[in-house]
Amino acid sequence: MNKQYFVCVIAAIFLVLFGITVASAEPSGVKLDNGAKIFPAITVLSGYEQNLALTNDNEINSAFWQVSPAITALLTPGNSSHEFSALIDVTQYTQSDADNYEDFSLSYAGTWEPTSRHRANWSVSQQYGHQKRGSQQTRFLLDRFDEVLQFNQTTAEASYEFGSKVAIGRLGIKGGANRLEYTNFEDFTNQLNYNSQSLGGWFYYRVGKVTNLSFDVGYQSTDYPDEPGPSQSRNSEVYTFLTGMVWEGLAKTTGEFKLGVEQRKFELASREDLTNLAIDAAITWEPKTYSIVNFELSRKTMEGALGSDATLTTKASLDWSHTWTEYSYSRMGYEYALRDEQGIISREDDTHYVYVNFNRYLNEWLLFETTVTYLVNSSTNTLFDYDNQKLSIGLRVEI
Repeated sequence: MNKQYFVCVIAAIFLVLFGITVASAEPSGVKLDNGAKIFPAITVLSGYEQNLALTNDNEINSAFWQVSPAITALLTPGNSSHEFSALIDVTQYTQSDADNYEDFSLSYAGTWEPTSRHRANWSVSQQYGHQKRGSQQTRFLLDRFDEVLQFNQTTAEASYEFGSKVAIGRLGIKGGANRLEYTNFEDFTNQLNYNSQSLGGWFYYRVGKVTNLSFDVGYQSTDYPDEPGPSQSRNSEVYTFLTGMVWEGLAKTTGEFKLGVEQRKFELASREDLTNLAIDAAITWEPKTYSIVNFELSRKTMEGALGSDATLTTKASLDWSHTWTEYSYSRMGYEYALRDEQGIISREDDTHYVYVNFNRYLNEWLLFETTVTYLVNSSTNTLFDYDNQKLSIGLRVEI
């Protein structure tokens, strides 16, 4: 880490230790005449990242700065709620212009619960994002790309559930659509564009005061419209069947644990259909009102790298959030992922990711943030071994 950035870190620590706090540390937003609340914010960060292009040699290390303005609007008329948000993320590296990016996203989420027996949720989002160099499809191709891959992604989801939360049974249905399109280096990226649609349902059967048996079914179709030819088609259909338990308020925990079967059927006969164990679990433990632990576990196939049929992915994460005082809180966690490429490509990757975040309010509208992350990827193909470290410090202004 260079001397200039070390000085910045010391200055930030001094600011936190001797900063003056105020009585309230919760942003209140701006309330409009119609009852809506607007929450504007802007985050300014500086940091240092090692091996930012995720290579296993000739690493690129660089300081960076990041500016992220955001705005959220919340409206809660009657039995419904509506949340709109917009976020801009501009990041510049001092030693690598090729890795600079400007992301932008818009999203809307709504809920409606006219009675205790009916509830609906829906969301729409539009993201203009980037794919980090050295990740996924750009690995070993850094010389070919003088900037990060840019994409547009549109997602839409909706769900409806019938039945009171205390009823003997609840029935739900959901559907969604996802469209991913890359917008630069089209000669290479066209083959990565895809559209997907999903449909699913669930039934919960109450077996205890806070415990339900669950039965879930799901279907998803994925289509790659711009692949080189029919002989390379990766179009597929995925069927999922899960059963398990869902509970609320049991020993200060809420969560779900579901096991089942996932089957991925390919349009191309030469690609072998995949049948795997599927897992969907999420548990929240709140031993104190100021301390929360989250655990998640999942296993499913995802869209694979070029040349592979799909990626069988197992993920586990453990996250701890703790409020130390009225003005300071922290978050730390660990994530593990096992990615097993299916088909002609035979490779397994283990990824370990650790993060620590600390935040302190300096006054009612100014928040100090610092985050340290560490990532290690180990592979059965040593060319895919790499690590990445990142430190960032900055200020967030929120109203």
